[in-house]
Amino acid sequence: MDPPIPACYSEALKCPLLSSPTTFAQSRETLSLSLAAAEILDDMRFLTVSITSQDSQSSTSKIQSTASWLHKQLEQIPTPSTSNPSDSDLFFTIIHTTALTYTQCISTLSPFTNAYTSSALHALLSQIWLVPLAKWKEIPGIFLWVLLVACPSAGNVDELQGRWLKKKMAVTGMTIGMSDFGLAIAGLRAFWKVQRWVSREREIGVIDPVILRE
Repeated sequence: MDPPIPACYSEALKCPLLSSPTTFAQSRETLSLSLAAAEILDDMRFLTVSITSQDSQSSTSKIQSTASWLHKQLEQIPTPSTSNPSDSDLFFTIIHTTALTYTQCISTLSPFTNAYTSSALHALLSQIWLVPLAKWKEIPGIFLWVLLVACPSAGNVDELQGRWLKKKMAVTGMTIGMSDFGLAIAGLRAFWKVQRWVSREREIGVIDPVILRE
């Protein structure tokens, strides 16, 4: 059984893997997010729920098409300058990179274990390390999603970096669990369900030919 998600919980615990009574756009000032970053997170939540919700009526081809469309929209968004980026710029870049990876895996039914190449994951980790840990602790729900998407590719970087990534994911999950255990489990389970959906649909071989041609 899926653990119950509280009707109301701390804004800091908001995660694009879980439903919420408020959008990220509505909470962006509290979470210190730019509007663009918040809107990306809301899109990722919509995509996730279309896969994980028991009430979802979306077909595989529709979910793939949605993910493909979102991916194309993300590719058109300019990223901030890399010189002296602010924390807000770094948050946006990391969220943007994670969303590109997330939508790519879902639209093409590609395993998350191959989501990041060694160079791409190293670049992501370099950006994550530029953000003070205290800042990540203010938004553990978002950080958990970033880490969950990256963790399956941990074998593509050196052992020390891979261990750091897995450890930080576990610690972030426990941090959320200390506030609401059910919410932490729900987040982890939601990502597992997305991974399972990708694996199952890939094995079935249901791939939209239009997406493949694109």
